[in-house]
Amino acid sequence: MYFRMHHISKTNYIKEILETALESKKNKSDNKMTLLIYCAYTSYGLLFERRVLCREYFKKSEQKIGGLWQHIFVVFSDGNVQLR
Repeated sequence: MYFRMHHISKTNYIKEILETALESKKNKSDNKMTLLIYCAYTSYGLLFERRVLCREYFKKSEQKIGGLWQHIFVVFSDGNVQLR
């Protein structure tokens, strides 16, 4: 996924990462499976900042986009964020 980062807010960055991946995979989810969302672009703040943004966004949107996954991780090159 490619972003023009100087034109996108942190909230929209996280929304694009999570909502795009989760919406397209929601119907394939299963309560015995783990979903890994790989994000190659990590220069939006430090990992702990992205962790907070990801978890806050997911908490607000879980009913809509969370599917049935047992575990959901966002995988960055500098670390992972567990959402569920």
